[in-house]
Amino acid sequence: IKLNPDEYRIWFNRGNSLYQLGKYDAAIESYDRGIKLNPDEYRIWFNRGNSLNQLGKYDAAIESSDRAIKLNPDEYIIWNNRGETLFKLNYWQEGFESLTKSLNLVDRSQTSYVGDLKAIISIIFKAQQDKSTWLNRIKTLVELYDRFQLLSSLSKGITANIPDLLSEMFSNKAAQTWLQVWQEIAGEKPELEIPLRWLKTAVSYKETKRDRKVLLQLPKEERNLFITLLQDTEKEFK
Repeated sequence: IKLNPDEYRIWFNRGNSLYQLGKYDAAIESYDRGIKLNPDEYRIWFNRGNSLNQLGKYDAAIESSDRAIKLNPDEYIIWNNRGETLFKLNYWQEGFESLTKSLNLVDRSQTSYVGDLKAIISIIFKAQQDKSTWLNRIKTLVELYDRFQLLSSLSKGITANIPDLLSEMFSNKAAQTWLQVWQEIAGEKPELEIPLRWLKTAVSYKETKRDRKVLLQLPKEERNLFITLLQDTEKEFK
């Protein structure tokens, strides 16, 4: 930058490095410098929006995402992240519309990544612990990913969210209700058989105050993977 302060790519890359370091305010400053030099580069607006999202400035993050979409409406990941941010703002219909747009655009021959399902499921779980609300939102989510034949991606999101379920912040009743909702909506989906079995095991594990005997209900291979998933959660309770 000292040698060439007018090259937007340098500011863009500097912002990306600061983002990776978790220095989101500083990253935004670099992105803003890059935008002044090249306001038509959609990636700067997109990454700026991600930084704002990390800071909890969701309205501003949406504004940056919208600028990125205006410049490149065919980039699926912008629509995906926009949908996730809208969920955080409690704009569920618009959020699902953005998510649908993202899945329509993603080229699965080029990437297996279709968004952070763990984050989306976590938002649904934490936003409002009400059975009818959960039923509505999870039903929409399952139908959406089923339509695009992406239940395997949803499966990973369900299992990755299990540590949230085990947190002491949430009651056994809430965990049981969460399980019931998933069983009611997705109990007959073969692609979700394993994550629902893990979810059931997690609820029992929580209700028995982490009695490892309940893990025996899982097949050995699954049990080993389940224990690996629990490791970070277990550290929090030691």
